[in-house]
Amino acid sequence: MLYNSALVFYSFLTCFFAARYPNKIREIILFSMILTAGAMFNGYPLWDEVTLLGILLVGLLVLVKNGGLLKKPFISTSHEFVFFLFLSYLIFESVRGMFVLGDPRMVRFILYFSMVAIIPFVIRHLARKITSSDQILGPIIWAGLIYFTLYMIHGLYFDFKTGSLLGRYLHQGELWSGSAYAFFPILCTLPAAVISMRAKNPTYKILSPALIFLTFICSIYYDSRLGSGSVLLFASLIFIGKGLLKRLIILSMVFGILGLTIANKYEKEVDMAFYMVENLSDSLDAIAGKRNTDLDRFIFFKAGFHRLTSNPTTFFIGDGYYVNRYSAKKSLKALGMAHLNNGILDGPMQVTGTTAFLIDMGLIGVILLLLNVGHAMFQGVKLAQSLPDKFIILIMGGCLGIWAIITNIQDLVIYLLLIMPNGIMPLIGKVSELMAKESINNRNNTNSNTSQKEIFPK
Repeated sequence: MLYNSALVFYSFLTCFFAARYPNKIREIILFSMILTAGAMFNGYPLWDEVTLLGILLVGLLVLVKNGGLLKKPFISTSHEFVFFLFLSYLIFESVRGMFVLGDPRMVRFILYFSMVAIIPFVIRHLARKITSSDQILGPIIWAGLIYFTLYMIHGLYFDFKTGSLLGRYLHQGELWSGSAYAFFPILCTLPAAVISMRAKNPTYKILSPALIFLTFICSIYYDSRLGSGSVLLFASLIFIGKGLLKRLIILSMVFGILGLTIANKYEKEVDMAFYMVENLSDSLDAIAGKRNTDLDRFIFFKAGFHRLTSNPTTFFIGDGYYVNRYSAKKSLKALGMAHLNNGILDGPMQVTGTTAFLIDMGLIGVILLLLNVGHAMFQGVKLAQSLPDKFIILIMGGCLGIWAIITNIQDLVIYLLLIMPNGIMPLIGKVSELMAKESINNRNNTNSNTSQKEIFPK
């Protein structure tokens, strides 16, 4: 009760600040969407959507008050057009899913995708011009520090409450989402932390390393391979600079040791997974009970791709949003698995990642998604001023793809914030551009002061 009350208060507080400072709506959205990314209400990750709804309603009211809302162009760039087309397609698939499932609760996704579709419009017409890297770095880094601190406290609380080191795992999905979902904000916070290490602002010299260290500790604490791998990947870019060859050799050794350690730890599981893919009917008993490994994902992939290849309509336009849970279950039965009376066939299958997206959206949805990712990465790389900064954008895109393979992140607002027009990926590139200009200005000011001292000595 206290937890939900705190989130309600925070949502109202965010709306208040959006109304009080409408020209800072970009910063407010960035901060609040990261901070509420993993928070759950009765097992549903709704708080980022609820908060976003309040912010956008305030933004639209401000635009109406200022006049000329309908006179302002809704789409002004090719990326905005592709993004709006993608969100329109998601809304269409959500409507299909609602009728296929006969579930009126699917209205949630129709409203959610409609909200996200208008974010670029609201930001473009309300947000102030970005003139300083602090406008982007500040909200992201502070939100990341608070978010991962709360996530650690969440785990420690349940470990202490249950008197077991498994408490944090047993209560995932109650107050906070599972680790694959909860660590996704790393793709927003780590790039900002790494790039801000070069900022002149002394505050970032403390906050940025603290954020990197905190996310790494969190990743180990929650045993998140996606999290710890992402931290190491982004943090390695800090070392790229002078002495590049020596640093690369050291990094290769570190990653080699880590790779061997991970391979040794999961060797049996990987071998069993390959066996399961080839011998599906002999392997289902291994996952009939409560899931404690990744083995079920291989079963789901097999069932999902069976659905895709056996139905041309599904392959091209999908079955409708959120329908994958039932479509893949039918495929398992078609593969001769109907004899399993307990375990994963008792209820809807929890199909994950790319397989779920393909079943829901089909090839058309994947193409539209990739077009938006491509636009966002191109803008970010184009704006980035140094090779390490360009690598940061490319790694963000690569990690986004890996995350999409592993888990379902379509209903996470910051997932779409990453790839939207003037979203997080382009903004990281913009930060690189601004920091380069700020560095030149500081150098010119220093040279100017030195020259004045030489001309007018004390």
